[in-house]
Amino acid sequence: PVPALRSGAFRQGPPAVQYRGIFINDEDWGLQPWAAKTHEPEAGDIGPKTYARVCELLLRLRANTLWPAMHHCTAAFNSNPENARVAARHGIVMGSSHAEPMLRNNVREWTADPKLYDYTQNREGVLAYWEQRVRENAGYENLWTLGMRGIHDSAMQGAKGVDAQRAQLERIFADQRALLDRHVAGGSARAPQVFCAYKEVLEVYRSGLVVPPGVLLMWPDDNFGFIRNLPSAAEAARPGGNGIYYHLSYLGRPLSYLWLNTTPPALIWEEMTRAWRHGARREWILNVGDIKPAELGMEFFLGLAWDADRRGPDAQPRFLREWAAREFGAAHAGGIAALMELYYNLNYTRRPEHLQGWLPGEKPRPGPFTPAEAELRLADFARLRADAERIAALLPADRRDAFFQLVLYPARGSAAANQRFLAIDAWRRLADSEPAEARVQAALAWEAHRLLEADTRFYNEGLAGGKWRHFMALEPADKQWKGMRIEAPVMPPEPAGADAGAGLPEAGAAPTKCVSNNPLQGTAAGALPVLLKPRPPLGDGLAWQRVDGLGRRGDAVALMPSRVAPAAQLQVPAQLEAEFTVPAPGPRTLRVTLLPTHPVRSGETRRLGVLVDGVPAGVLEIPPADGGPEWTQAVLAGVRRFTLPLTLSSAGTHRLMFSSCDAGLVLDLVEVE
Repeated sequence: PVPALRSGAFRQGPPAVQYRGIFINDEDWGLQPWAAKTHEPEAGDIGPKTYARVCELLLRLRANTLWPAMHHCTAAFNSNPENARVAARHGIVMGSSHAEPMLRNNVREWTADPKLYDYTQNREGVLAYWEQRVRENAGYENLWTLGMRGIHDSAMQGAKGVDAQRAQLERIFADQRALLDRHVAGGSARAPQVFCAYKEVLEVYRSGLVVPPGVLLMWPDDNFGFIRNLPSAAEAARPGGNGIYYHLSYLGRPLSYLWLNTTPPALIWEEMTRAWRHGARREWILNVGDIKPAELGMEFFLGLAWDADRRGPDAQPRFLREWAAREFGAAHAGGIAALMELYYNLNYTRRPEHLQGWLPGEKPRPGPFTPAEAELRLADFARLRADAERIAALLPADRRDAFFQLVLYPARGSAAANQRFLAIDAWRRLADSEPAEARVQAALAWEAHRLLEADTRFYNEGLAGGKWRHFMALEPADKQWKGMRIEAPVMPPEPAGADAGAGLPEAGAAPTKCVSNNPLQGTAAGALPVLLKPRPPLGDGLAWQRVDGLGRRGDAVALMPSRVAPAAQLQVPAQLEAEFTVPAPGPRTLRVTLLPTHPVRSGETRRLGVLVDGVPAGVLEIPPADGGPEWTQAVLAGVRRFTLPLTLSSAGTHRLMFSSCDAGLVLDLVEVE
């Protein structure tokens, strides 16, 4: 049919968030090789032809902001003036990351001695460097990043200690704004500016740093999807507004995740909705790594940025079903949405890039799963793989390439990554005591290894006739940044003969994983089931909400502020009721598993009051965990665990109540032992 415009008025928006976009980051293994060798070989790099495609993508997703690629492998965005003209033609607002003030790409553009990128020793040289970019790009629409860090995601040089860093940053703000006054029409009063309090800079901000009122405050997550700080009522009222910098991909400690997109949309909804309700509404930027394979998470995030109130706690299943119906047809939508739910659930428990049980620099040790847990996990992944392969065979030919890259490759890839790692673990454990079974495990590891290599080769060479050649790289693809990435697997000797064809475990007809419809249902040995009874919110304050798809079983309960909650009403505790039954009186242990979310104000200890049969039983104190060993293990596992002793005077049914006014607490599992 001939495309036609409808008659009459058609209105979209206004958008919930003014500046909505992505950050292309860690592009070494995907976007840069693809652009340089496949899409734009005449440029040999990410150039205007590639950026035009990125801008089109942003417009399709109703986004309007871009932080460009910035690693050393890529030429600086502004080294080719046509890149900025491409962005301007598409109406895309250009910004730059927390480490790149004044639209400068330091890793490629600072050509002097790195020691001279020091404001205490070379103020005039650094100012001249910034002024050149302001003068060149003043005619475009930009978001000017203020402040200063090291050349490449490192701490600022020169000033020692928080007090000196605070004083230096305040001087830098004044100097940078003077450059805008000098070169940009309307000066600093009209030029949008951003200060991103990322990593160590957040500590400087907390120490009392004075940021000019018209500058947007950008709050980061902890690089693993949990927002580190949210604006207070006073910060939310700032003229410059507030924003969020969020990650779907990350190169850094304790372990990177650069291969598959495994952050559940449910977690994005919980964190970004909480941010929206606390007043972070002017800019949302998503670190998408190479863009692929983060398409699904990127679309969900930017959809929230366009209409933050459109979706509720059932956001993940509804979005997945709508997306699957649009891409692959209504007949397959339910099955595809269900397998993607399982995909996110399994990989939230441990990302495929985080399977090894040791951190870089440590001695290898067994992974995070017991043999029994590994068996259940592999059976679930076998079911995931079987479902994906079954649906792939049913799709029409013109949908199979899209299905491979969006569903089949992530599903089969994560299944094979787990099979390979867990089989290697089992082979090491059994090599001496049960050599025959060890050979079976070695065969399983090799079969998974070959599947990973074959699927990745097809992604790069066969998919869509080679359209995405050089785009997909298994993690770790090389030996760069070894202190931040998993190690390449050390494969066992390849068995021959009867043990060589062991094959992956068959998917059972029934699910083997305990997927609960109730986050307060006990699952551990010796744990008693607990039934959830949320209480309605009191006025417009806080309320406990089950969030579909959130947590290790996909049914966690989050303490959320209402859309219009006054600050005073957020101090009224929300209550969550539950019941459990015991066969005899006596001592018990209450075990509470939480998601590793951060408090609204970083550094605060949160509290969860516990009552049994209306009588106070104690308070669980949840100290901050942001950096350090506890945080490391929490973000790798996706949970934090706490216990509280209980004394029960009688057998039978007891009423349990949780009470708190600390928004952002997320209960994943409650058990009574």
